[in-house]
Amino acid sequence: MNLNGTAHTREGGNAVKRILIIAAVLLSAVAFVLPASAGPIDISSNKWFEFYFGQEGSWAAGCAGMACVESGAGNSVFLDEPAWTFQSASSAVLKITDAFLKGDSFNVYDFGALILEMPTVLALGACGDDPDQCYGTDGVSYDSVILPAGDHSLTIHVAQSPSYAGAAYFRIDRIVATPEPLSIMLLGLGLLGLSAVRRSRG
Repeated sequence: MNLNGTAHTREGGNAVKRILIIAAVLLSAVAFVLPASAGPIDISSNKWFEFYFGQEGSWAAGCAGMACVESGAGNSVFLDEPAWTFQSASSAVLKITDAFLKGDSFNVYDFGALILEMPTVLALGACGDDPDQCYGTDGVSYDSVILPAGDHSLTIHVAQSPSYAGAAYFRIDRIVATPEPLSIMLLGLGLLGLSAVRRSRG
């Protein structure tokens, strides 16, 4: 009786060990398959950020291990996995453009809220790998939106993808506040007044 009890205890212990080992292997596999969380992107680089996308209805991803081709103009960097986070001390302009083969368009989200729907276009021709040239080109889907100062977390949803996969770009340009003409005029009058006072005292 004791021997049988011991045998059952050992079998139970071995079964638990097997379950724990299987669970550990599965967790490792999931951790390997899931994309790593990305750190903040450097918006001070003044470069375009290149991302990879698949078929319509999917979410854009980073370029690591994907078929991304770096811009021949040297004006872009590959993105890690989303969400793409950054902080801006001032308002900024988000520009986004399709590249390579035409016909792709995207919807952009900030902290899960839709902030930009790019126009739909026909899949006719190509615009090359330079985002500076693709942005604003006829037949290419491109767009922009002003972002307020503060924290941002971008994700991109694929609205059109006739080739089922590809790469595209976005960039963040800070808006530097410039003095209004009236402010400049008042400043100039103030300086003239100070100059006149000094002359009268001299």
